[in-house]
Amino acid sequence: MTAKLIFAAAPQKDQTIELKEFCPPAFFDLPTLPFFSDESIAFLNELSSSILKRDDIRSFPELLALAFWLRKGNLRPIINAWKEKLSKEEMVFARGVAFHIAPSNVDSIFLYSWALSLLSGNLNLVRVSRKRSMQLEILFEIIEDLYKTHQLVAERNKLFTYEHDDEISGYFSINADLRILWGGDQTVSLIKGLNSKPTVKDVAFSDKSSLAAVDTKSYLKLNDKERSELAHSFFNDAYWFDQKACSSPGRVYFIGDQAPEVSKLFWDYLGIEIVKNEALDDVSFSIKKLTAFYKKILDHKGLEPLIQGRYDRPTVLLQKSGPAVHPTCGGGFFIEGRLANLEELANVIKLQDQTLSYFGLSSESLKRLCDNTLGLGLDRIVPIGHALDFYPVWDGYDLLTEFSKRLTLL
Repeated sequence: MTAKLIFAAAPQKDQTIELKEFCPPAFFDLPTLPFFSDESIAFLNELSSSILKRDDIRSFPELLALAFWLRKGNLRPIINAWKEKLSKEEMVFARGVAFHIAPSNVDSIFLYSWALSLLSGNLNLVRVSRKRSMQLEILFEIIEDLYKTHQLVAERNKLFTYEHDDEISGYFSINADLRILWGGDQTVSLIKGLNSKPTVKDVAFSDKSSLAAVDTKSYLKLNDKERSELAHSFFNDAYWFDQKACSSPGRVYFIGDQAPEVSKLFWDYLGIEIVKNEALDDVSFSIKKLTAFYKKILDHKGLEPLIQGRYDRPTVLLQKSGPAVHPTCGGGFFIEGRLANLEELANVIKLQDQTLSYFGLSSESLKRLCDNTLGLGLDRIVPIGHALDFYPVWDGYDLLTEFSKRLTLL
């Protein structure tokens, strides 16, 4: 039985180590760190600084966003706000050993939940995807270097990968006090089916989809510069992770009488942003999108072609009737809907919808929408441009609460 480490920046530096040599039973007996320890905050702050010092950081906007989030100046307010929720009778401790299954579609997202688990004082075992990316290589290179001067963190946190293997996963599962499961329904079901402690806490992120809503009257009031800025913000939401992040919009609803006019303007401005960012489809992906395009039409009545076959434009289907359809292709594939008013949006929100990103809608109208749906089907409502922003409350979980144990002392 082996576990393959991927701390190194270059694949050829990977090591293959026997599982119990890599993670001996003694690991599970290590004492946890104090909740919000100075050591964990210092480590994460240095991780942030190391990322920001890279000359090529502007080429990786998702890492730039991560680095700003990990700064001590950002973490302190998060910590202080969470502490205010505690009563004077409560003490907080780590849960123990946390086993993380990181997602493959958004390769750097595990850093956020790992950071919060580290702040909670837990020992962390993090299995990352075997898919390699430059972003992961950069992160592992930096982390490996920081481990040399942060022994307390290094000996309590292991990052690794291995081929899917129930025996290896089972070893980590049975010793875990907390399982943090990214990767969708299949991964969640697989890991939950493994043996575990009766007291294990599961934080599971199942398959999710997201949508955007644009008020057409508000959009038509924008000037050229403002429309370009909105297109840039929407591009970041949808294209940073190739539209594979659970919070990236796949369905876009134009609300109001001017929907056809605004639809054309919105996609045209997005096309300009696609060209500017050189996010053009190559031949193979164009074929993949075209195949998905016609398959959706065949599988779902009420869908009509809107934009297709353009390497410099998104692929868009217009849905005129039927239950809400979510695209699964990624890479700039959208389903458009046109609604008379915001109240109609309640009819197309699905239970598995996570994030609604919006433009031109008031807080009051959005609150009414939530009341009408009884809060079902949405976990987050954010302005366009903030769909990928990470918050300590994610998918309805207050992660610091889930990752920690409260003790009441009367």
